Amino acid sequence: MTKRFFFAAIALFLATCLQTAFSQPDFKYGFGGGINFAQISEVSSYALYEDLTGNPYSSDYSGMFSNLGNQYFFHGELVFKHLVVALKPGFYTFRFSKTDQIDFVAEPVEQTNSYLLRYLQVPVEIKYMLGNGKLKPFIGGAASYGHLLQQGGNATHSFINPKISVAPIGGAHYSFTSFELVLTGAYNLGMHSITGKDERYMTDSDTPYSQSDVKLNDLSISLSVLFYLDQSESKGALDCPIPGNAKQKQPKQKNRK
Repeated sequence: MTKRFFFAAIALFLATCLQTAFSQPDFKYGFGGGINFAQISEVSSYALYEDLTGNPYSSDYSGMFSNLGNQYFFHGELVFKHLVVALKPGFYTFRFSKTDQIDFVAEPVEQTNSYLLRYLQVPVEIKYMLGNGKLKPFIGGAASYGHLLQQGGNATHSFINPKISVAPIGGAHYSFTSFELVLTGAYNLGMHSITGKDERYMTDSDTPYSQSDVKLNDLSISLSVLFYLDQSESKGALDCPIPGNAKQKQPKQKNRK
């Protein structure tokens, strides 16, 4: 299933490129950053602890709006009139926690572990612009591939390296004289489990992450600043008149009596 979605995203990207191959695109470049809220969903649940009767203790993941992460990235865009292809490679960090309840004879005890995952991630967005003025809303979709760089907190050696996600996106561009601001919102759907059997049992730690297979989804909001590649050239062309087309001042002739 994961491979199908990934290849479908690639096919959509290639189809867009072929469709716009005969038009001359504008190129914009810049940088951006933002925040994200991770949401963990269990694919298969395996209890980390069990009581004397063999019943698993309860466990809960922190709510989405408690899981504040961040991202910062390079932002490049190819603009084909109303159609835009954007690339945002950068560093994306996600945070969340998990609370396990352990029932002792006297009273239940809760153990909470916090986790940090940092990826080198490459999202590709395809956007359709809904206007021609300074403010241009857009809708579209995105596909992203990430490689795990860091596991923080209690997540030592617990997660697999690749991460693939797809997302619906929306936002707006606002154009100024010399630059452009881009506000983007997306809900990224994890296409596979980010932890697995081998990673669960080979953690090199007395407190492994979890005995569960989970997917990482997230709600992200980002703001980018873009510049025009040919801005200086076009400005210079406007400032310098074309030889032969400029109006020449004629000398005033004196009236002869």
